[in-house]
Amino acid sequence: MFGFSKKDKKLLCPIPDERRQWLEHAFDWLVGAFGEDSIRRRKVLIPHHSDFPIRYDGRHASALDTVGIIARQMEIDPSEIELFFFRMASAKLPQGIELSHIKLLGEERLLENDEQLTDINTVVFGLGIFNANAAFSTFQNFRSSGWRKLGYLTQMDWGYVLALFARLRGDNDPEWAKHLCKNVQSDFTKSSRYLGSAM
Repeated sequence: MFGFSKKDKKLLCPIPDERRQWLEHAFDWLVGAFGEDSIRRRKVLIPHHSDFPIRYDGRHASALDTVGIIARQMEIDPSEIELFFFRMASAKLPQGIELSHIKLLGEERLLENDEQLTDINTVVFGLGIFNANAAFSTFQNFRSSGWRKLGYLTQMDWGYVLALFARLRGDNDPEWAKHLCKNVQSDFTKSSRYLGSAM
C-alpha cells in the first residue's frame, strides 16, 4: 500500500495483538451493519467552515445547527432529536457519540450498550476525526496541569481504526488525515504502514 520493500514486510503492529483483533472484529461488524459501499462513498467531515458553515457564538442556534449537520451525516432525521442545554464546567463531548447510540441501540442493531463500539461507529459515519482528536486533551490551571481522556478508545486505538477505515476506502493518503492532531496522526500513520505491510 505504501510502497515498502520486501525487507520492510514484517512491520510490528503498533497495538497489542489481542486489541488489534478486537478492533478489526468490531470494525468488520460495523461494516456489515451499515454497508461497505455506503461507507466507501460517505463524505468525511472535517473541522472546516465548508462542512460546518456555522458561526459559533455561544447561542443555542449554533448548537442546533451543528447537531443537524451531524444527524444528517449519520442518516438520522434531525427533527427526531431533542437537544437539552445545561451548564457544566469544562463540558466537552466528542461529536456524534450521543447520535451513535441511536444508530446502534435505537435502530436495534445492538441489544446492549457497547461504548467502545459506539465510539468506533463514528468513524464509519465519517466523523472519526472529531472523536479521535478529542480522545485526549491537556489542561492547565493555577493548581495543576496534565491530560484527560475522553471516550473509551485510546489514542492508538483511534489511529488503528482510522487506518482500517482508510484502507477499506482504498485511500493510501487521505486528505482528511491532515486534520488529525499530531499524536493521533502519528498512530494513524504507523497503523497504515502496518496494514499495508500485512497485505
